[in-house]
Amino acid sequence: MSDQGTAFDSGDHGPGSGKARGTGPTMASDGTTERARLDQPDRVDALVDFLAPTVRDLLSRLDGEEFTTVQFIDLLLTVPSAAGSYRETLNRWGEGERRAKMVVHGQVIPAAMRRSGLVEWIGFAHGVDDPYAVPARWRLLPRPREDAEADRTAPTS
Repeated sequence: MSDQGTAFDSGDHGPGSGKARGTGPTMASDGTTERARLDQPDRVDALVDFLAPTVRDLLSRLDGEEFTTVQFIDLLLTVPSAAGSYRETLNRWGEGERRAKMVVHGQVIPAAMRRSGLVEWIGFAHGVDDPYAVPARWRLLPRPREDAEADRTAPTS
């Protein structure tokens, strides 16, 4: 194995290993240490926190049994307030539209759906095109009776 920077450090820092024992934390270009960066809230988690209420609201209004991530995103984009939240999520990620959509489609929206407790992941959606992520299939979970009753008796506008 080469000593030229591998992703896995075996921890062998003994004599003759060519690695210094007890080297301190590395500095990032922004002046923070690697440890300090790792102690910050994850950017994806922050975006999930931001988008989760929108995702939960849409999921709570869905009828049917199964859908794909792509179908959910298509629906999300038809609701003006949800589309605004989606665009803001992309903006908060930065790094350009394509990379932002890769993160939002592949990590943020699926995590927000899982966190909602309203759906379960049932597998990958083979053959469904999404240029930004591997789409998944989701199943709506049965709602508690009081939620279903409230939906039937809620005034319609």
